[in-house]
Amino acid sequence: LNAAERAVKECGADSKTELASIAKRFEEIFRPGFDKSFMLPKDSSALRLLMRIRDEAHRFALEYQRKRRTKAYRARELASVPGIGPKRQKKLLTAFDSLEDIAGSPPEKVAERAKLPVELAKKVVEFLSPYKTVVIIVAAGIFIFSGCTPSPRYLGRSKPVTAKPTERVEQPEETKDIGGVTTSGQISEAKNETVIAGEFNSDALIGAVNIYLGTPYRYGGTGLDGIDCSAFTQNVFKIAGVDLPRTSSEQYREGKPVSRPALGDMVFFRMSGRGVDHVGVALGDGRFAHASSSSGVTIDSLDDPYYRKRFLGARRVR
Repeated sequence: LNAAERAVKECGADSKTELASIAKRFEEIFRPGFDKSFMLPKDSSALRLLMRIRDEAHRFALEYQRKRRTKAYRARELASVPGIGPKRQKKLLTAFDSLEDIAGSPPEKVAERAKLPVELAKKVVEFLSPYKTVVIIVAAGIFIFSGCTPSPRYLGRSKPVTAKPTERVEQPEETKDIGGVTTSGQISEAKNETVIAGEFNSDALIGAVNIYLGTPYRYGGTGLDGIDCSAFTQNVFKIAGVDLPRTSSEQYREGKPVSRPALGDMVFFRMSGRGVDHVGVALGDGRFAHASSSSGVTIDSLDDPYYRKRFLGARRVR
């Protein structure tokens, strides 16, 4: 993102271009001038658009770099310099590993190593000056994106598990403009901030829950391709600024007990056996989010007879 910002300024287009970058794993979105990131729901069409743009930027950059590494391409570039024929091309390509090496060297060094006149070496270095810093920029509308993931995660499944619209963790109906992204009556998608560990952030927690909604259950899983209950709570609380141990039984020993679970409290269950073997996060109004072995990450009610019978208690770790 910083490299793209510098490139846009060098082109004189910084007043007309909005920049953003999308990072791997949680697909966090960063904007210049903002200390914290925000996230969009994993099923958001806007997120998929950003991921496609990011992946196209990677594809273009990789193909361009592969092309530039070929000897024939380097020779053609050098042939564009007046006074550089086949013999001098060969000398330059033998003396230097790449066009970037030539562009980054003083003319005197180029002249010495390639046995060229100094004035001609100056022309070569000047011609290749754009190779000193190669920045690939892909623009879509007014956005330019950079990222780290080689392919988009659409989270597609033959039978996707998705939350019903009424099950989403809603914010009050209002219009927000955070970092240039406007939302209206949706989840706190633009307010999901990356926060400092130990500083609990409920908006970030809600955003993290929404990102994982619909993720399939997988015992021992820890990511968006499959996750179990304790990894789900560990991940969403980490995004919200609280570090938790890995297993539900270990998490049950964290924090302090509370009689009425509120937003951000952990809720524990005994589904089978004698001890704690299931955990979720309370969302308020008697609802909780959890990674169900039958439905994946979903939202259920604590008043449901099935869960009420197996409920062990709630603990507050914030």
